[in-house]
Amino acid sequence: TIGACIVALIYTFPKTMLGLFITLIMFLALSWAKDRIERS
Repeated sequence: TIGACIVALIYTFPKTMLGLFITLIMFLALSWAKDRIERS
């Protein structure tokens, strides 16, 4: 599931600002894509 992927990313990336930044970007990208799919 998406939730499991996010959790895996959080634990895989080093707990640094860069890791958190990348995780946030990916989360926003997934949310945007999901919104686009639902609207189409």
